[in-house]
Amino acid sequence: IYIAGACAAAFSAAGFDVAAPVPPKTWKAAFGVAGSGLTEENSSKRRQILKTRAREAAAKLFPRDAGLFARVMDADRAEATLIAEFGRRKDLLMISDENRNRA
Repeated sequence: IYIAGACAAAFSAAGFDVAAPVPPKTWKAAFGVAGSGLTEENSSKRRQILKTRAREAAAKLFPRDAGLFARVMDADRAEATLIAEFGRRKDLLMISDENRNRA
């Protein structure tokens, strides 16, 4: 947490807008990769299923880059991509709301 806080402070000092961290259940639910409805009790198997869902969701959102999410070892990249896309969409909604309020 210390490193994350230091990075956020540095970006903020440089003039970048730094948002609060997004809980995993929030962005995962937005892309349908949350564990709801998953009955697998084995935590290792459950994790594997969720990582596969993230890779599939990232490949579906970015079909031209699907090869970047093809391997099991690409799951973290897929999750990072989904987090970034969640933030991008959230920013677009905020900009849209700001424009609506100005009208």
